[in-house]
Amino acid sequence: SVCWWHLLADRGTLPGGDASWRVQPSLGGASDRQALQQALADQVIRDQYDSRFNTYRKIEVRNPSWERAERGSDITNLTLSLQNLSPFPVEDIVIRISLSDASGNSIKKEVAVTGTIKESDTDKIGTLRGQDGEPDRILTRSELRKMKKKDADVVDRWVEIIEFPLGNQKFTQPSIEIKIDDARPILPEE
Repeated sequence: SVCWWHLLADRGTLPGGDASWRVQPSLGGASDRQALQQALADQVIRDQYDSRFNTYRKIEVRNPSWERAERGSDITNLTLSLQNLSPFPVEDIVIRISLSDASGNSIKKEVAVTGTIKESDTDKIGTLRGQDGEPDRILTRSELRKMKKKDADVVDRWVEIIEFPLGNQKFTQPSIEIKIDDARPILPEE
């Protein structure tokens, strides 16, 4: 790895033999410094950094659809897919859903998604209904496929929606915002 000093200096600009100027890895020549500056300017380094350390920036919400609550119900349904734009599989995804209207009503919900989305892939998100007192779980469709190998009946409890309870609030011309708050890359063994 490199540090900020590698962007500013090269071995040609330092007084020779002074041990206080040593850094690890060592400074390269002027062409190395310029190549590093260009990679930073071209976002190459930031893209690699974001994929590892800000993975949530590499997950995009695709095909969101929202159904208003039926009359007499406080539950609204949300369908969506997530696209992983990073070069690594991701897991531990957290989605923040915000519903608001012009009257100032608002409600927010954080949703933890169980399962992995492969690198450069898109996966549907849904709910696995709990049984025998278990809570419902939000899963990727690929996680459902893994579970199906152990228990074929698990698909009977799967719905491709996320339920969003509104409580007693009445929304007038509401809007919905969906953001990715967190995700963890699965890095290759080094």
